[in-house]
Amino acid sequence: MAGTSLLGGVPLFASLSEEALRAVEAVCRRRMFKRGETLFYEEDPGNALYIVQTGQVKIVRLAPDGEERILHLEGPGECLGELSLIDGAPRSAKAVALDRVEALVLYREEFLALVDRYPAVARAVMSGLAGMVRRLSEQVQDLTALDVPGRIAKKLLELADSHGQTTPDGVQIALPLTQQELADMVGATRVAVNQALSWFRGQGILTTNRQGITLRQPEKLRQRVY
Repeated sequence: MAGTSLLGGVPLFASLSEEALRAVEAVCRRRMFKRGETLFYEEDPGNALYIVQTGQVKIVRLAPDGEERILHLEGPGECLGELSLIDGAPRSAKAVALDRVEALVLYREEFLALVDRYPAVARAVMSGLAGMVRRLSEQVQDLTALDVPGRIAKKLLELADSHGQTTPDGVQIALPLTQQELADMVGATRVAVNQALSWFRGQGILTTNRQGITLRQPEKLRQRVY
């Protein structure tokens, strides 16, 4: 069972008292997922919150054209499935492990029992939902306000901020993302993403290899966005 120090570092639960954190910890269950394994499918019963401890999870949704679209990436300390704790409705997206993932699972029945004892737990989850709505609204705005290179530049800066590792060559985004997955995240075609990355490489702004994407001049990406 995880310690309260872990849950205390999860933004969703950061405002809870030590007593409330211990109560949440006591009802969480640990789950392990292999790379490529699905945590839950779209339309599955919404009965649990997942708290990522290690690894990366992509949240995807099936578009009208039958293709998957990546909505977001979740890493250590982040949560997925907050909405299900509130309404228990079917999942609105699918969650897939990008690598080996360890997660704590808080089931809805236990959550509802906790809320009776610790109302702050409900407030914490509602705050998480507000953040999710703001993030989705920003994504919609980006589709109308930014061209494809601008959206790619912004997404790379976001990934560097949340998943980047500082190296002598720059900030490395060490995620196992394909160009198609990056395209899905910004609402573009793989060809358009390939062209944009090639232009950024030609300008010395970034490099790409099997280890991921390294931002050599992130300030130039910021100029492309703002």
